Amino acid sequence: MTRVHRQLGAFTLVEIIVVVVILGVIAGLVGPRMVRRDSRQAEQTVRRVASMLESASRRAAMSSDPVLIEFDEETREIRVLSREREEGFRQSWDERVRWRVDPLIPAVALGEFGVGEVSVDYRRIREAGWRIQIGGRDAPASVSIELKSESPSRSWRVLLDGGSGLAVAGTADELAVLPAMFVDLDDAGKRDAPW
Repeated sequence: MTRVHRQLGAFTLVEIIVVVVILGVIAGLVGPRMVRRDSRQAEQTVRRVASMLESASRRAAMSSDPVLIEFDEETREIRVLSREREEGFRQSWDERVRWRVDPLIPAVALGEFGVGEVSVDYRRIREAGWRIQIGGRDAPASVSIELKSESPSRSWRVLLDGGSGLAVAGTADELAVLPAMFVDLDDAGKRDAPW
């Protein structure tokens, strides 16, 4: 009786091990690059928010009108609003003001980022859609906006010092040294000291 050996189309153990090692090497090379790209994208978004806050502060300081910083939950963007003026018409303070998106300061689309804690003059405000006035009579001394990333789970903070118009951005560790950056000469007892 003759036995017929049928060749099955299977892989040997050595072939499977080689494929797994190759896939591991590829994942080891590509994975960190993807994480770095996401991290760079997050840092760029945070820098754009800081730049937008500085621009809004400068605009409010140079004009007589305040501006608003607004977070729109539907579009997931932070934008600057300025007063809408009619030609030849001067609005008084007691009239209802209409606001429009400022054409000179681009909005920042947050994409995958969420807005965490937002505080004005160290008082936390609600996390849903919000508006913060910059400039004018009721201008805040400081604004703090936390931006959160889901993957990887990290958070950044953007701080605007209302007095100087300087916005700083970074992680919590990077911003831990900030209190030394802002010195109030009156509080330090150096009211009459030259700068």
